[in-house]
Amino acid sequence: MRWHAYLNNCMSKQLPAIPTALIFVVWLMGSCSAGKIYLSVLKPATVSIPGTIRTLSIIPLAGLPDPPGEFDSIRLAELDPGYDYNFTKKGFIYGVYEVLSSSPRFQKVVITDSAIISEASAGIISIDLLKQICRHDSTDAALVLKKVVSYDTLLHGHTEMVQNGRYECNLIYKVISRTRWAIYQPDPWLETPVFFFADTVFHYEEGGCDKIYSSKDMRELLYNTCFFAGSAAGKMLVPVWDNEAMRHMYAGADKELCNAAKLVKTDRWEEAGQIWYRLSDNNNKKLASRASFNMALAWERDDDLDQALLWVSHADSLSSNRKTVAYKKILQERLLERTELDYQMNVE
Repeated sequence: MRWHAYLNNCMSKQLPAIPTALIFVVWLMGSCSAGKIYLSVLKPATVSIPGTIRTLSIIPLAGLPDPPGEFDSIRLAELDPGYDYNFTKKGFIYGVYEVLSSSPRFQKVVITDSAIISEASAGIISIDLLKQICRHDSTDAALVLKKVVSYDTLLHGHTEMVQNGRYECNLIYKVISRTRWAIYQPDPWLETPVFFFADTVFHYEEGGCDKIYSSKDMRELLYNTCFFAGSAAGKMLVPVWDNEAMRHMYAGADKELCNAAKLVKTDRWEEAGQIWYRLSDNNNKKLASRASFNMALAWERDDDLDQALLWVSHADSLSSNRKTVAYKKILQERLLERTELDYQMNVE
């Protein structure tokens, strides 16, 4: 309040100190105002894989193989007639592997040695071969990309060039990939339902209206498209970490809240929590509510959602506002997800 009074006084007298004071106030408010932080949150998968499957082999085949020079239903881009684009399709495999191997869902994820897969006839995997693969990799089951269909669309976005009255064209190339995946567990024999996924990737290229990607550029472009689609499929199959779960944190005008916020910036959450816990019993209900809100945030960071919900409910009872109501809803939704997440992680 003193700073606001000082600023108003300067404004009435039109003193030259106004800009300096204003800058300092803005800096002070910026360093200790309510802010945003990001938490790492484990999100459940869209589908549920049987909990008995703890280790997994990924078969390095992307559906039935295409002859050289062909890539599914890609028709509008220049392809090399002598190139084997089945190697490009391995992007699906490496994309899904990157996600599955980084998820806490499995104890082990491996891409099966291609030498074993060479026994497959025309890309068809037999039950006996699946058993051999799982024995070789010491895994419970195998993930198979059963079918891939990719097709493309070419668009042009026109931008008028005012200088000479001509038009400039920006190439927009769209690739849609539809994939079918299944998991096979040889012993005892178990086949999951087939998982269907569809992903769309847009590629932008500035240039003339007649410009088209070269066959060399298309190899990289299509590989990146496959990798993205494989990654997207992986995020449907297993729980993944969302490292950018945005949350609000009170760090407002109160000095102690500001000090706690500075501790959080240096990852000293426990010390910040001690300040918030003390302030949560303050006679100032608004201050106590904000401290309780931040306590909920600390408990969520520790993945104790029950305690987090208790604290934000307490904050809401002291001083209800849009932030407390919205955060309660987030935690309630996460608690509903927890049952499914526990099942997917095979938590007893």
